[in-house]
Amino acid sequence: MQYIRFKNFNLENQYNRYFATIGENEYSFVVYWDEYCDCAFLSIYDYYNNPIITGRALTNNLVIRNNKLPSVFYFAHLDGEFYEPTLDIIAKEYGLYYGDVDNKE
Repeated sequence: MQYIRFKNFNLENQYNRYFATIGENEYSFVVYWDEYCDCAFLSIYDYYNNPIITGRALTNNLVIRNNKLPSVFYFAHLDGEFYEPTLDIIAKEYGLYYGDVDNKE
């Protein structure tokens, strides 16, 4: 199992983009912190920038499945805690897991 660790967010830097090669394909992940909703949203794009998933709210223990993705994704606290992410802790305490998410330990 692998995971994407987010960069620090702040109200001046609300967007972060990540790239990952999964299987033989490259994907782009855009995470946006929305101040009004006080939560982060995830969009996933393929190599050609075609949207696969857009605007999914990142809540703790979120499972993302899509037939255009080669893996199940799991957004969760790195230490298994149950509280929701905030602007101050999302980069420090959360990750977007992919691969064998049934064996997160």
